[in-house]
Amino acid sequence: MDTVGFSQYPYASDPDERYVDVLWAGNLEFIHHMAEIALLRDLWRARFAAG
Repeated sequence: MDTVGFSQYPYASDPDERYVDVLWAGNLEFIHHMAEIALLRDLWRARFAAG
């Protein structure tokens, strides 16, 4: 997990970043986008319940 060089530089982050930090950032992005999807799902469902 402390291996350096898996961050796909130059398209992503610093090539000296540890692999565990890359995984951590990816996990945060995944959680963020899944929360957005859940919010849209809840709003869609509430649209029909309000009427």
